[in-house]
Amino acid sequence: MNKNILFLSLIFVFIIGLNASLNGLTTASYDIEVDVKGASWFEEIPDAILLKNSSSFVLDSDLSSIGNGYCKSSTSFQNTYTINKENTSEVDCEISSTKLSLLTSENFTGSALCEVSCFNSGESFNTNFSILVIDDEDPEPEVIYVSSGGGGGGGISPAQLAEILGQTQITNLAIKPESIKLILRPGESISEIIAVENKLDKIYDINIQKNTLVSYVNIKNSASLQPKSITNIPIQISISPEEENSIITGKIDFDEYTDLSIVITILDQIPMPDSQQIDLLVTLGTDYVSPTLIFTGEIDKKNILPGTLLKPKLKLSDFYDEGYTDITLTYYLHDFNNNQLLSYSENTSSQLDKTLSILLPEDIPIGNYALTFEVKYGDYIAKNTQTLQIVSKEGIITEELIILTLIIGLLAYSIYAVSRGRKKRLYSF
Repeated sequence: MNKNILFLSLIFVFIIGLNASLNGLTTASYDIEVDVKGASWFEEIPDAILLKNSSSFVLDSDLSSIGNGYCKSSTSFQNTYTINKENTSEVDCEISSTKLSLLTSENFTGSALCEVSCFNSGESFNTNFSILVIDDEDPEPEVIYVSSGGGGGGGISPAQLAEILGQTQITNLAIKPESIKLILRPGESISEIIAVENKLDKIYDINIQKNTLVSYVNIKNSASLQPKSITNIPIQISISPEEENSIITGKIDFDEYTDLSIVITILDQIPMPDSQQIDLLVTLGTDYVSPTLIFTGEIDKKNILPGTLLKPKLKLSDFYDEGYTDITLTYYLHDFNNNQLLSYSENTSSQLDKTLSILLPEDIPIGNYALTFEVKYGDYIAKNTQTLQIVSKEGIITEELIILTLIIGLLAYSIYAVSRGRKKRLYSF
């Protein structure tokens, strides 16, 4: 090594060491602390609404997965859950493993609080939520018995045919309406009756699950359906005055195969002047549909295959006629777990009506969806939501096969009945 370079290096090391010694820093140590939490509340537990004197309600069946509350573990250890704070004289909050249940105290009404603790690696992580118990009594549902049809001893029912074809999931229940579509403002509520038909020849006990709608829907937690009957179950849908979402989607499960789809479009809390009210008309088929229709009862457009190109037509000329030439057009696609899957926005002219091209993903899951359109004109927004049913090719074929088989069965039975009647007339002579 070059001697000059070695000498300069030694001088440099000596100066550094002398400086450290003069400052009392002959050694240096650094303590680095990293706060690694064992768990965290990835999804908060939502506020709940219950009826006075209602039966035990499962708010979340598994707090260790996404649903109505999710405490996510950051370690290899499993979380344990406990109730940290509650007032059992109001609402009894109960944890069983990972299941969270609520039971109202007899005759209690009002607001109650519950705090749940998620414990992992020696630490507790708490979250709290409120339970509103309303004064409406849980009424006994009206039961209407369904006759099994006329005599004759022949024919086959849709439920029997479905069972023959292996479609047992459609034989137990039928509900009406099958879909609820609402337009509400924060602080508003609405009530309706859900007709639940038990197609079985025996009593059928159901547990009704509100899923992501637990903060918005009041309905019985369970019901015992009489054989061959229709049970009218009241439902109330309420929007908090502090609601910030512009659209709410969800479903109520009546059993494993039967659910009620609900989509709520939230308008601004302060109504716009009537002189500025312009309805956004949309068609997914042949006729324009007004956004003000509620409790439509059915899915707007059924039997859509994944990968389909939707061509909705929006009537924008109404905005042009009212002097709003420049508008902002937006649409959103939500599933019924309130997840937004698609969105699009553009500034456009309202002079002509517009047909959009919306390509559904090839891998979109089978189920119901809500397609919401918005037009911003001046300081106002017009909205219209359409519901879609995505099905598989096999589902369409099976449905068509059931209909075809029913037609053939009815024709065969009609021919049999006519032939039998003729024979009776011949023998009478």
